[in-house]
Amino acid sequence: MLTENFIASISAPTNANTNASSTATAKDAAIFLYELQPSSGPRSLFKKSATLQNGLAVSESHVFAAQEGKAVVHVYNREKGSQEATVPFLERICSVSSACDDTVLVVGTEGGRVILWESHLQPITSLAVDPPSSFLLSGSEDGSIHVWSLPDLLSFSSSTSFPTSTDDGGQRAPRHTLSTHHGAITALAVGHGYGAANIAVSASKDKSCIIWDYQNGSLLSTYLMSETPLCLALDPADRAFWTGYEDGSIQFVDLYSSQNRGQNGGIGRVNMLYVEETATTPIQPLPNTRWHHSSSVDLGATLSIDTSYDGSILLTGHASGNIGSWDVARGKFDKLIASTPLPGPVTNLKFLPVEGFPLTSAFRSSTRKSNITMQSVVKPQYAAFGINEGREDVVPGNYAVTAQPSTQLPATHFSAAGADGEESAFEAALIHSTFPSSMLEAGIAELADWTATPRTESNPISAASAKAPSAGAAAAEEDFMALDAPEVAAQAQPGPQQPTLSEQNQDLQRRVSSLQSVVKVSFKQLEELRREAKEWKRERLEMQKARYAKAERGWARLGVNGLPASEDEGESGSGSESQVSGSQEEEEDEAEEDDAESGED
Repeated sequence: MLTENFIASISAPTNANTNASSTATAKDAAIFLYELQPSSGPRSLFKKSATLQNGLAVSESHVFAAQEGKAVVHVYNREKGSQEATVPFLERICSVSSACDDTVLVVGTEGGRVILWESHLQPITSLAVDPPSSFLLSGSEDGSIHVWSLPDLLSFSSSTSFPTSTDDGGQRAPRHTLSTHHGAITALAVGHGYGAANIAVSASKDKSCIIWDYQNGSLLSTYLMSETPLCLALDPADRAFWTGYEDGSIQFVDLYSSQNRGQNGGIGRVNMLYVEETATTPIQPLPNTRWHHSSSVDLGATLSIDTSYDGSILLTGHASGNIGSWDVARGKFDKLIASTPLPGPVTNLKFLPVEGFPLTSAFRSSTRKSNITMQSVVKPQYAAFGINEGREDVVPGNYAVTAQPSTQLPATHFSAAGADGEESAFEAALIHSTFPSSMLEAGIAELADWTATPRTESNPISAASAKAPSAGAAAAEEDFMALDAPEVAAQAQPGPQQPTLSEQNQDLQRRVSSLQSVVKVSFKQLEELRREAKEWKRERLEMQKARYAKAERGWARLGVNGLPASEDEGESGSGSESQVSGSQEEEEDEAEEDDAESGED
């Protein structure tokens, strides 16, 4: 049974008297673990944590929460359900994200520092890492977005293919800087693709959302929102995205719909992101794509948003502490997850990997099961690693990596029966990129055996092979068309080499196959001609019916206008009706004759 969970974090509750957040962490501020399916409800919580927006990162074993108003990150052990460490930093943390299969934590600080070096002039408000952990995107209050190469950032070498900043002492510079926004970046979201066409979405206080080709640093499309977007979520297939507003509503933007193009037009359900003509034209979503909640409770601003693994459910976290569930297929508000709101604004929402899939390679990407487990979290040591004394590509001597395999290493099995738990042939074929070679060979052999010609007197080749001196087991094998069978009969006969029975069978089968292809093509062409003739006859019949109906309406109007129809006219009118019925009968008879002829064919 599949189990779907999510994690929600809250910020410090607002003081009703001063309308300001408390600087101290309230005792009821926490991180909450909920089960969404099959039975909805709370499961556990991690205490003493007040988290800002974009300040939560979740791995398979740990939860990292940047504390509101503090230069501290709380680390919680998911297995033990308790706080494992408190990691201090030199300045306040504004955003966190995980990368490299959750083995690297990326931290954005208030002073514009991304882990090791300065990148922005103002606080970093959001971070996003693409699925292959190749690029890191950092958004700031100055409206700029920097695209970094993660392998370059994690490398100890100073001689890389990426540029460095001479103003910062040779520190690495971002690969691209996206500076189209005119307001602070409120949210970033990266697509789920692993290729060069993956996209990223940014939201800003200038009431716009922009789609980027972040790997090339180019703008793909700009959407003008009716209000300031506060959070972002991308569809699992990158077909659409959602953003939350201050009034608790959400905006749905379908990237494949021509409706979002408004008066600019479109060509149906085609991805218009890579059309250069539309890259410079802003798009305003239609009003009917904005979803409003139907709850009687004032939900407050939409501060966080996330989608389920299949994109059918959308969860939103609100300033009132409520978590709303939306039906994506209907585009409507569904329900509140909990009857009692959380004790603070829901600043972060993250779906956890779905549990219950078979542990095969086809679902490893869905379950995100890593072969390495982090047993403990090591606190960062500032300036612990100096310059490598003029040497490049050298790992510092005091640098250590501790890793533990999460599963036992596969052992070599010498049994002919195979190891216990080995994937079946069906599972191997299901997850294979193409049909396995063993299955193809077995299918070809079975097809050859099924289509082999029996040895009868009417078959001269089989009869000759039965009377040949080398008949017997070798002749029986020749009837079985194996691709790698040795030519026993050809080797046994002296003198000039003659075509073997296997070669003759293959030649005959090729000829029969060619004739069958010609026959199929001919029958297909005949069927198309018959279909066209039928359609032409039906259209002619419909035209005749329309003309006769128009004539009848004309006779009826003459009667209404006071021009009595004579007996001759009445007879002619009845005659026209008989002609209509007669022509219809003739057309129906012809159609029946055509159907009968096609059935005989």
